[in-house]
Amino acid sequence: MKDFKYSPEELYNIVADVESYSSFLPNCLESRVVGPADPPHPTLTPRTVHLHADETQAVRRTGKAVRADLTVGFNAFKESYTSRVEMVPSRYVTATADTDSNPLFKHLYTEWSFHTASSNSSVPLSLFNPSSSASSTTTPSGSPPSPSSSHATRLEFTLEYAFRNPLYGMVASKAFDVMAGRMMHAFEERAIQLYGRR
Repeated sequence: MKDFKYSPEELYNIVADVESYSSFLPNCLESRVVGPADPPHPTLTPRTVHLHADETQAVRRTGKAVRADLTVGFNAFKESYTSRVEMVPSRYVTATADTDSNPLFKHLYTEWSFHTASSNSSVPLSLFNPSSSASSTTTPSGSPPSPSSSHATRLEFTLEYAFRNPLYGMVASKAFDVMAGRMMHAFEERAIQLYGRR
């Protein structure tokens, strides 16, 4: 997670622009939205977005879901897959890979959530937590916002994955951890490009 001097809406617009990923995200070779997905389930929420029971359905009614094709590659690795991308403006974007048609991943899930950051809050370190069957990583912490950035947004990124082949997972998990950090930096550079440095 990291705090930025941009509004939740500005950061959401960058993350939700899946079509542009291949133009600024490292290791993303192709990205395109191929059509709508089924509507979100009214009672399911992302892992890091904490909604009160009475606001869950109202928030999710403002969202949309699409299907997107992504091709990622690094070193000798190159893989294409389709994801269901769910977006609720200024709140969160999640992507869940369709693993039925993917020979590499047993599970692949990413989540971006946007929270108003307090000017006197500190950001705890996020840890990489590998397990025997799946791995999860979040980006390293950023510096707490300065008092002048009381309208900062805390951007939290989560990447969870499990490979079908455990041996491949042992080799590739370190690369995925590094890639997660690069993604956060790339989105920060995109914000500077679109909105200016703040």
